[in-house]
Amino acid sequence: MDKKKEYTNFEEFYSNALKLAEEVKDKTVGMHANERVNFARNYIMKITMMEFINISVLSKECVTILETSSDTLKFSMDNLIKNLIVHSDVTIEDYKKIPSIAKYPSKIIKSKTNYDVILFKDVEKYYKLVVKTTKNRKENFLCDIFFVIFNFIYRG
Repeated sequence: MDKKKEYTNFEEFYSNALKLAEEVKDKTVGMHANERVNFARNYIMKITMMEFINISVLSKECVTILETSSDTLKFSMDNLIKNLIVHSDVTIEDYKKIPSIAKYPSKIIKSKTNYDVILFKDVEKYYKLVVKTTKNRKENFLCDIFFVIFNFIYRG
């Protein structure tokens, strides 16, 4: 079985994902974003979609809430391509802020599934990260990053 590629350089990881996302967008003109994501997951080789980068270390509070044995936050090629398709307003500069957001969130909300949390951070813009741990609680993945409205972050 092929080994999943682990990137160590974010710019290379982002550049490769961007090329694939643009190729998918070109082939799916007129499709809704979710249809484009489904197309990408069928079009791009699965081993490529499983590539990842260790993008950050999670805060101690986040590790405790997730009940995970790891503080490493991984970002898969699959999720980056999905985000590039669905959240095209998020730039490479925004993605570069993920380490700070994950390590020093302004607010953490645990979901009802007990396998994921939502991290918020005010860094010029209000970011929302969705972080999910695996069922065995040994790996943590960034699922989503996008902007939110200030009032949404701080409501009870």
